Amino acid sequence: MQLRHFLLLPVAAIAFFAVGWMLQPSESHHYIAKREDNVCGPRHVRQLSNPARVDYDRLIAATPESKRMKKEGIDPSSPEGLILRSRGAKRVLDACQRVRREARHCSIWRAIRRRDGKPIPDVTDLVLGRMRKDGVGAEGAPLVSAARGE
Repeated sequence: MQLRHFLLLPVAAIAFFAVGWMLQPSESHHYIAKREDNVCGPRHVRQLSNPARVDYDRLIAATPESKRMKKEGIDPSSPEGLILRSRGAKRVLDACQRVRREARHCSIWRAIRRRDGKPIPDVTDLVLGRMRKDGVGAEGAPLVSAARGE
């Protein structure tokens, strides 16, 4: 009998703090975004403090994988197309994560806005710069092929 009471105490404490945390007013309620528009960082608008946005389509188009698909006419829904799209998305995600840390943003989003209409910083150019620095040229082609020794 006493074991039940012992187990109820931690559960009650967790519930108390969880409800208290949810009821606290937060500045992040000022943001409007859909979870599926999150690129990296916290996905819930209540957790946001300094988000940024990117032109995701422009970033994907700048990857060598996307350029190759366009150049060779690879169908995006084919097995090879899916692999290339996945690699391109991973390349963009890695660059976004680095820019998020370097620029001290809490998260990066495809689409996000503030309720009060204030602008959200656009870090698309920073991410493109990071992708170039990491080995992707201006046209999306690799700058140096380490495998070939060029």
